[in-house]
Amino acid sequence: MLLSLRHYGPILAIPGVQLRLHDTTLYASIFRVERLDVDERIEEILRRYPAQSPVNRAIQHAEPILVAHVRRTLNRLDEAEHAAQ
Repeated sequence: MLLSLRHYGPILAIPGVQLRLHDTTLYASIFRVERLDVDERIEEILRRYPAQSPVNRAIQHAEPILVAHVRRTLNRLDEAEHAAQ
């Protein structure tokens, strides 16, 4: 787990952003039903939080990284699906 926390370094450098750990699974992270692409999801988050909100600022700062990671994951899933056929 600590290794994965190093990826939060750039986001944690933003004033007002905090990282809090807990031992429960977030409901929304598992049961989110609507299918949005990464750009739509980021736009939705940015609309939901005011511009000066730590969430909005963190998402704006991390957007290129988030988009790249999501697209890489989708590509890998697509490659795995094609390899299995």
